[in-house]
Amino acid sequence: MLGFRPRRGKRRTPFQVTLNNLIDRARPVITELLKLTAAAAAFGAVIWGLDRAQSQQFGQPEYRQYASFELIDAPAGVANLIKQELADFYDRDWIDDALCEQVARRLADSPWVETVKRVSKAEPGLIRVQCDYRRPQALIQHGEYFYMVDEYGVRLPGVYDYQPGWILVQGVSRAAPDPGETWLGNDIAAGLRLAGMILGQSYARQVVAVSVHNYGGREDPYRSHIELVTDSDGNRILWGSAPGEEIEENSAEQKLRILAENFRRHGRIDAHQPRIDISVYPSRFLIPA
Repeated sequence: MLGFRPRRGKRRTPFQVTLNNLIDRARPVITELLKLTAAAAAFGAVIWGLDRAQSQQFGQPEYRQYASFELIDAPAGVANLIKQELADFYDRDWIDDALCEQVARRLADSPWVETVKRVSKAEPGLIRVQCDYRRPQALIQHGEYFYMVDEYGVRLPGVYDYQPGWILVQGVSRAAPDPGETWLGNDIAAGLRLAGMILGQSYARQVVAVSVHNYGGREDPYRSHIELVTDSDGNRILWGSAPGEEIEENSAEQKLRILAENFRRHGRIDAHQPRIDISVYPSRFLIPA
């Protein structure tokens, strides 16, 4: 009968013997590493669960901290108006990561804001805002409506009733632009330039309006291009040409000195006269015939 001899196993090489020995020695270490990995994963899962539970808990209405705003160095009236523009952010959760960025974008679109410098979270619930704000300079009358502008002629929001105490620029030729846009026109630029010179003077409260109806002599080249209207029965001061556009007449500084001297001597910049002309002589005024 034919028989089969059992096959002898191959003899292991020295490399295989060395490798098996290394594996045998490393097996306990590998086992411990696997145990540590499993423990770390379990610990991470617990932390994640606690964090999620905490987030859900503090997401409940009784735990939420709603946003409030502090506007650094904003004029009081302007601050209140800007806070009204941010009204829909007041019910937002203070911990919302996108909140500051969204508030900054809203502020950048506000006509009351010239430049957004910084929007940041302060103490819990408080958003601190730092901006350069546009400050009202004068009222502009066009037709029967009154509008507020800053010193650069940027129109601010709103249509107003006449507000005593503000210098009014009357007689501008162009209609009002949208809020946040510059009101174009050399006449309004000249009126605002003169209003800015008068503001801060001791007699500023006596100036009711700067009239630019005849700016550039567009109505009558022989009349004063700009007039000041005073608070005394509408008395008029014939200013002459717009500041910086004088030809053979007093400079703006000379005219301001005449007004200051009138105020010192008479208590009135119009010297109690219905009309005076301050464009001719550098140290005194004329009373037109």
